[in-house]
Amino acid sequence: MNYPFLKYVLWLGLTHLLVAQAEVRSVGIETRENGLVMTIRLDQSIPQDNITGWNAINGWFYVTLYDAVADSDRLAKTAFKYPVRDFQTITMDESSQIGIKLAKNVDQYEFYLSDSPPEILVSLRYPVERVPFLADKKRPPDKKFGTRKDIVIQTPPEEPEMSFSWKRVKTIGYFLGTTLTVSGLVQQEKDPESQNNELSTGVIILITTYILDKIF
Repeated sequence: MNYPFLKYVLWLGLTHLLVAQAEVRSVGIETRENGLVMTIRLDQSIPQDNITGWNAINGWFYVTLYDAVADSDRLAKTAFKYPVRDFQTITMDESSQIGIKLAKNVDQYEFYLSDSPPEILVSLRYPVERVPFLADKKRPPDKKFGTRKDIVIQTPPEEPEMSFSWKRVKTIGYFLGTTLTVSGLVQQEKDPESQNNELSTGVIILITTYILDKIF
């Protein structure tokens, strides 16, 4: 058994498991004539790929942040007014959702990301027929966010797709592989002559997950 390589793979798995999640510090909601702007403030920036948005059929609009946590009690104090009817946050094992229930349908949404300070500005726009005076004039983004990286998404989906499915599988792979490898190493030290299936299985899972992680 190549123990230096094994220790490297084990360290790699633990590194993926112990990466600190970003935390949502506050959410601000500002009403505009043609929509509204939601500012999500974080304690650290997150990649663009970790942010998605979608419309539910019951009037809710959700922003999903992968690898981020949100304190529901703290964010329950978030102020809002019409056309926002309700506000909620949901934290799951690997992601958090920030939802607002609107009295008007959202036709388009855009994300503007900032690294310093770490913020996500979500610009929600109503259909053009609701704001006819803007039909021939495109409103530029806020001056504050003019130089930020922006993601423009046209016609958001009605229901979420299977977001982050590979990331869930990857996390499970690293966790399971690391657990089996540690258990196998402990067993190996206690009885070096015994058949150690946990150790070999854990190493195989870690190596396979690492290779697939590089591919995807």
